[in-house]
Amino acid sequence: MLQFAIGGALFLAAGYAISLAFFREADVVERVVFSLACAMTVPALLLAFMNLILGIKLDTLVVYVVLIAVTAAAFLYSKAKPKSHHVGKHS
Repeated sequence: MLQFAIGGALFLAAGYAISLAFFREADVVERVVFSLACAMTVPALLLAFMNLILGIKLDTLVVYVVLIAVTAAAFLYSKAKPKSHHVGKHS
């Protein structure tokens, strides 16, 4: 039961962090939808890639480490200042 709760919280945290990183201008409703969608897809695809392509055996520790790494990377990326694009201006 505890493992289910921790795993679910980590999946939701990863989804929230990914939504912060890639959908910066979302309002509350959009943020919830993007968070749930990202939580169900991005970590699952990453773990499937690691298992099927790289041949890494998935156990609890590997899943937790991947989820924590994805969450940390997405939070760090979301805190980075976006590069401004100047269309039509050449320096």
